[in-house]
Amino acid sequence: MTSIRCSWNFQPTFSALAEKHGVEHHIATTGPPVYARAHRLGPIKLAVAKTEFENMERLGIVRRSNSPWASPLHIVPKPGGGWRPCGDYRRLNEATTPDRYPIPHVQDFSAHLAGKVIFSKVDLVQGYHQVPVQQSDIPKTAVITQFGLFEFL
Repeated sequence: MTSIRCSWNFQPTFSALAEKHGVEHHIATTGPPVYARAHRLGPIKLAVAKTEFENMERLGIVRRSNSPWASPLHIVPKPGGGWRPCGDYRRLNEATTPDRYPIPHVQDFSAHLAGKVIFSKVDLVQGYHQVPVQQSDIPKTAVITQFGLFEFL
């Protein structure tokens, strides 16, 4: 059997205007907005966070916010080295209504692969940022930093 490997290099578009699939992320919550103060960051992590948020703002992934919601910024190490800025959404998660949609079990999924000979893999660049947030829920994604409040689009 011959193995064929294809590699395309697509530049992702994060603009809501370019959305083509009709899927939006909805965050159903109960109660008043939850918020927290910004976590203090050391100089290296602060520089990484500023650079990344400037880049995400330029790409249309985040925008400046005045939301009553605010989750603190958390910086985590990347597996290959470096740092990744993330929202610490634990308090938001507590206010979020659980989604009861059943996620398919991996064993059920793999049973459907039996006998198949062609497989494909898609590696999305910044995959989480390619699903737009429902307009009314964008303020809930707000992350508070030492340099401002930002919300994810």
